[in-house]
Amino acid sequence: MTAPLSKLLLKLPSVLSHDTAAPCIESLREQCVQFFAFDASSPSQGAFTVEVDAGGVEHFDSSALALLSELKRVVLSFQGQLNLIQVPTAMVRLAQVYGVAELLMPGLDGPMP
Repeated sequence: MTAPLSKLLLKLPSVLSHDTAAPCIESLREQCVQFFAFDASSPSQGAFTVEVDAGGVEHFDSSALALLSELKRVVLSFQGQLNLIQVPTAMVRLAQVYGVAELLMPGLDGPMP
């Protein structure tokens, strides 16, 4: 029988810009570290998922992609998996333009309309 998957749900703020990205990544990183430290003794160690809800993001620039890349690096350092949900279409398009859509959103099928 497989151990249950441990999941952490994070919500992105409504504004992700050059001015807000650094404090936001620090907060998200700390939440991940606390989660992984708390759950490290669980039988599911190594089966961590961090789900990031981007549904509330209204204004963003390329700093949002840098934030997501850094968050993915943090999660991978704990042998976890990062899943993005409710990603705004404009953010997906920006990730495609920068060539990081497949890295950040591996389930993305083809170009966005």
